[in-house]
Amino acid sequence: MKPPNIKAKDFLDYFFPIRCLVCQEITNQENTLCMKCSSKLKFSQAHLNFQENELTELFHGRIRLDRAYFHLRNDSEGMAKKLIHQIKYNSNFELIDLLGKSVKEKLKSEFDHSWILPVPLNPKKEKQRGYNQSEKIAQSIFQKDQILNNLVKRELHTKSQTGFGKFQRWSNMENAFQLNEEILNEIGENDSLTIVDDVVTTGSTVEAIFVELKKCKPNLNFSLFTLLKA
Repeated sequence: MKPPNIKAKDFLDYFFPIRCLVCQEITNQENTLCMKCSSKLKFSQAHLNFQENELTELFHGRIRLDRAYFHLRNDSEGMAKKLIHQIKYNSNFELIDLLGKSVKEKLKSEFDHSWILPVPLNPKKEKQRGYNQSEKIAQSIFQKDQILNNLVKRELHTKSQTGFGKFQRWSNMENAFQLNEEILNEIGENDSLTIVDDVVTTGSTVEAIFVELKKCKPNLNFSLFTLLKA
């Protein structure tokens, strides 16, 4: 009797099943989320109006934003936060790429003519983690020659913002950033610059960077991109 004809793919799927990028349940498609996880996500409609949305409203009276975009909003089961946790602490770069593709479909060319500034981590924290999640997010969405990784340095090893109120977050971020003047001089006085962060809660980190940049480039046009508005 002939042995059963087992295809190589079936063999691999049996011993190395394809799993959801978040919950790790077995699914039938590589580099994606299962139906259960994806159905819980709550997407923003910020792409319908980049100039006036919930994110620009958050900074009203604090920062003049030309455009702002957030991809996800909080959902009742915390799925969006689970995605960010996977990106931030579990080196889930496949998930970053998946979200990057989804984002690009909505952004189109809206940020093509802007410098891109990922929010920096303190060097000690970045060394421990092995990467800066905001930089990885920026790389998955924007062109390499747009990204200014070293324009802003994080000088202070600030405490985690988790559990902080608005005033505590601002105090924690005050004087936390230092500019690289050599790179700053390459930016035109009226250029556009988009700050990229993984999560925006009260916006204290973004505001602290904005304040430092405005001291040197008062006519710079600012925009903001984040995966999640919490």
